[in-house]
Amino acid sequence: MGLFVASFLSATVLPVASEGFLALMVYKGFNPVITVLSATAGNVLGGLTTYFLGYLARWDLIEKYFGVPMEKVANYKPRMDRHGAMLAVFSIFPVIGDVLVVGLGFFKVPLIRVFVWMLMAKAARYIIITLLVLKGWDLK
Repeated sequence: MGLFVASFLSATVLPVASEGFLALMVYKGFNPVITVLSATAGNVLGGLTTYFLGYLARWDLIEKYFGVPMEKVANYKPRMDRHGAMLAVFSIFPVIGDVLVVGLGFFKVPLIRVFVWMLMAKAARYIIITLLVLKGWDLK
């Protein structure tokens, strides 16, 4: 449960390093499959929460409270249209990934496509970390 929560929070704008929790749990002998599934589920749900924050965003409030002019954000629309949901792959990176996911929601990029790309990227990251931990301790 703790890994799920940490993974969920790390997919939002909160600075939580879920990779460290995952690596520690695998190192301590927790089932690697369950830890990867838990971390991935939490992280994807956190990412979808961020997507929906962008989806529900209103221009008037963004301009008023953040001082971001509509023209500036409108410049990103052609990139979102060109690359679309595939940009969700970058959701695994801190800060820039959060901004991209908010943008995907804001520009109403289809949710199913965003979900699929986000799921693949986040699962791959946790699988790689798990394999590195397991192989790292097997080499001793």
